Amino acid sequence: PFIHGQLARDWPLIRKHIGVLIYLALIGGGIFGALQFVGLQLTTALNVSVMNSLGPLTIAAASAVMFRDRLTGGQLAGIVISLAGVLAIITKLDPAVLTHFAFNTGDILILINMVLWAVYSALALATTDYCDITAPTATLVGSRSITSAKTRTFKVIYKDETLVDEKRA
Repeated sequence: PFIHGQLARDWPLIRKHIGVLIYLALIGGGIFGALQFVGLQLTTALNVSVMNSLGPLTIAAASAVMFRDRLTGGQLAGIVISLAGVLAIITKLDPAVLTHFAFNTGDILILINMVLWAVYSALALATTDYCDITAPTATLVGSRSITSAKTRTFKVIYKDETLVDEKRA
């Protein structure tokens, strides 16, 4: 009800680009949420937090590959500072730590997820060229509803004890 007017106004453009919007919903909502949940089951929250700080780098790379975007000096400086911070946290300022660094399955899933999020972000920004941000946002919100159901399914599959019993909630 909140965006009905804007969606009605944008509907011809949305219908024309529905494939891109569905793709955005799938990778930005469904697949991202599911992989994030599974990845978090298989690695530590600290590792995920550190890897999530690679977001600006992966988004910039996706935008460069997909749309030939160029970084500004400020963006490049931000990425370098972010990466330096990630390395400082991972190594605890001891370079020898890098010689023993290894990825586990959860880390790899989260890194794949970062690439998916980068593609999603680059494409979502590109959709604003032909419709305002309402349609991509509505698409993401709708996909998040689906993700919530998927998350519950994954919790049941992985026998997550934090699953709330609906009868007691």
